Amino acid sequence: MKFSSLFFVLAFVAATFLHSQEAAEVKLVLTSPLEHQVFQRTSAQGGKILVAGRIHLASKETQTPEALRVRVTGEGSEGKWVNLVIDSQVAAFRGELEAPAGGWYGFEAEVLRAGKAVAKTAVAHVGMGEVFVIAGQSNAGNYGEEKLVAKTGKVAAFTGSSWQPANDPQPGAGGNGGSFLPAFGDAMVEKFGVPIGLVSTAAGGTSVREWLPPGVRFSNPPTVTGRTVVVGRGAYESDGALYANLLSRLRPLGREGFRAVLWHQGESDANQADPSRTLPGDAYRTFLETLMASAQRDLGSKAPWFVAQTSYHVPGDECSPDIRLAQRMTWENATALEGPDTDTLTGDHRERGGQGVHLSGKGQREHARLWVEKVAPWVEATLAGKVVKKSYVRLSPLFSEGMILQRDRPVPVWGKASAGEELVVEFAGQKKTTKADATGSWKVILDPLAASAESRDLVIRGREETRQIGGVLVGEVWLASGQSNMHWTFSPGQTVARNEEELAAANDPIVRQFTVKKGGAAAPAEQVAGIWHRASRNDLLTGGTSGDSALAYFFARELKAALGVPVGMINASVGGTPIEQWSPGGGLYHAMVHPVAPFPIRGAIWYQGESNCMKPDGPKYTQLQNGMIEAWRKHWGDPVLPFLFVQIAPYRYSSRPGGTLTTATLPEFWMAQTATLTLPQTGMVVITDITGNPGDIHPRNKQDVGKRLALQAMAKAYGKTDLVHSGPIFREAKPEGGALRVSFDHTGGGLITADGKAPSHLEIAGADGTFVVATGTIEGNSLIVRSDAVPAPVAVRYAWHEEAMPNLKNREGLPAAPFHSEKWPLKQP
Repeated sequence: MKFSSLFFVLAFVAATFLHSQEAAEVKLVLTSPLEHQVFQRTSAQGGKILVAGRIHLASKETQTPEALRVRVTGEGSEGKWVNLVIDSQVAAFRGELEAPAGGWYGFEAEVLRAGKAVAKTAVAHVGMGEVFVIAGQSNAGNYGEEKLVAKTGKVAAFTGSSWQPANDPQPGAGGNGGSFLPAFGDAMVEKFGVPIGLVSTAAGGTSVREWLPPGVRFSNPPTVTGRTVVVGRGAYESDGALYANLLSRLRPLGREGFRAVLWHQGESDANQADPSRTLPGDAYRTFLETLMASAQRDLGSKAPWFVAQTSYHVPGDECSPDIRLAQRMTWENATALEGPDTDTLTGDHRERGGQGVHLSGKGQREHARLWVEKVAPWVEATLAGKVVKKSYVRLSPLFSEGMILQRDRPVPVWGKASAGEELVVEFAGQKKTTKADATGSWKVILDPLAASAESRDLVIRGREETRQIGGVLVGEVWLASGQSNMHWTFSPGQTVARNEEELAAANDPIVRQFTVKKGGAAAPAEQVAGIWHRASRNDLLTGGTSGDSALAYFFARELKAALGVPVGMINASVGGTPIEQWSPGGGLYHAMVHPVAPFPIRGAIWYQGESNCMKPDGPKYTQLQNGMIEAWRKHWGDPVLPFLFVQIAPYRYSSRPGGTLTTATLPEFWMAQTATLTLPQTGMVVITDITGNPGDIHPRNKQDVGKRLALQAMAKAYGKTDLVHSGPIFREAKPEGGALRVSFDHTGGGLITADGKAPSHLEIAGADGTFVVATGTIEGNSLIVRSDAVPAPVAVRYAWHEEAMPNLKNREGLPAAPFHSEKWPLKQP
């Protein structure tokens, strides 16, 4: 071998050795970009790749290299090297590299010493595209029935420390099944032609309360309390774990490292089996807006949140409508952007053959399409530099699926939209147009409608949104209100007579009930929350003890049988409430009655008084009830709106602690209730004969109460004059031969007794006012009352005891009302 050749070989070996020695002394480690990492572009054309890492030296004596250069390759990139500065103190580097939007790029980095590369590294897949964060509960996580695979090859998921192809199950989210994310990512890739990055943080079965940062308190804990802590009596906080996880997943992306957060949650806050764990809509909105604002503040991010509308749990178990309304309100007040409504995903879109809360494979793909439908137009507008404020058509929940409209009267339809927006309302061949005023309020008046059991659509068209409300019937609508005896349900813990038999027989699709969400307000509310239910076993039990009124159902059933038309009830009742809360100025009136109008109703049924009787409020209850009736009539614009009420049942009020009530407290209250009959178009139902147990303030025979209210309705609201609608009501008492002849209104076919014996519970008094037991004899439509102990009677009373269950009635079977012949209110001794 020639010397020159040998020299060349030795030189090559030496150089190779020296290079390998240098390479061994220097190691290049990247923390960004990572394999399959997607960076959020800042414009339609592209954005910046974050380049960060460290240079590890073999020893402290090893000299820090003087330069680092990086470049992207492929997908149309020029592949030019860009030099970055190395911090010699810590041997770290951080910088940015411009890259066009597109597919996967290659990335290369080299450490230079004396112009030579002493360390190299490369990443095969780096994307410049769109990044989305997914948060919420099970339907945002891995709980679908089918595991999906991203088919475009350009969808990646962040695990919290690395990136990978976004195939189910999604890293970082609860559940072991499938999600909508691979299909969503594929659709977005096809729409925009860029890689899509996904960061999933969803946790199944979680309440919005559990997502809150620590320090935000709430009074009612969620059903599952594993992520909450007790911080005081009746006070709870989130343990902060979900919030901390959310922040920890997003901070590595940087303040502008993602386009938006997609939030899908609410099922675990809505309509819980334990109503005390259900979150009211206004509280849900407050907590969700707190969560969004806190995350944006702590991340320094302006990225918006899209909020989806939560859906039913399983068929027949609807979502709390005020939760859905709260979610819509976040769109309308611009604290969030509009997400999809998964309540539309029914039937084979759900797991377990349509019976589950989670989605089938078909449902997951449709869910993805719905998300793209909401997100993609906004991304396009953002890339084009446009600020788009979407218009919304907002309606009271009274105008919702399965509603019943009042027949034969003008029907207002009202709501909110963008100021100046033109709207078209169509129903039953009518077409009305209007324009929202400066505040966004709008209203149209449909012409009177004939009764119809045909299921039709009410359509409201705005500039961008069309609301289509299906299953609308036309018939009779009544308001049902009061306290616990009106609120009483079919649910365990309450129940009515023959409860299971009644539930099994309940199957009438044209008898429906809208139960107003319970709650108060300091000022008149704009709208109520609630949902229309059909008269079926499942619907009557939905919502547990906060659900549909049994009495309202029985009343509606009787009306439907008598009239042959659909009947809808609006149930606004809350146990333990005094009448003052239902009158103008009262919190329940503000929240549960005021916002119902001007929805047209035929009349109102009312069962209340126990709370006022306990005060006792007998002497002033007439004034309170009359004032409330007049106020309701004024509010609905109907001076003779029928008002039908139930006289409260016999009960041992005097046995309650405190000693302020007597056995006469209740009879005095009955007199106060009866005095309301001086108002036109009022009717009273007496139930002294059906209570059965004076130790139970809640008579279980709600069926006969409903029948008697329906009789009153037929007379007072529908003009039926050929029926007896009331039991005997005291008219006057006149002296007659050492006795008193008592005459009555509403005697029907004549007076009788329920047991065939002499009339019971009668007492008379002379001028000294001392009442003694008396006997009564029926003479046609009158009652002759006497006592040998009172030769010159001047006053008579009947059923003057809180436990009285007397026997006088008319031949039609309706009991006589308790009475006192003195002018009400009674003269005080």
